[in-house]
Amino acid sequence: KDFIIYYLNIILSSYIEVDMLVSIDNMKIIDKVEYIIKESVIPISKNEIYNHLSSSMISIERSLNELLNKKVISKVGQGRLTKYKYNKR
Repeated sequence: KDFIIYYLNIILSSYIEVDMLVSIDNMKIIDKVEYIIKESVIPISKNEIYNHLSSSMISIERSLNELLNKKVISKVGQGRLTKYKYNKR
């Protein structure tokens, strides 16, 4: 089961990266972060988001906090295990 989740995560990461390169070139950082979280099938960590973007970690953290305050996303877990998921409207 863990291997399947790991394997699907790799496939998902690759898909997100290619799709993102094509579709979000001219977006603001907050929109890019929201897009990545929304397209993720499973909750995604801050480091995984960072790996998809060429932005600074500080910009990503600001975007995450703003999205959390707007209740667009929610946290799953705590500390180093914190991940983010999109809140369906």
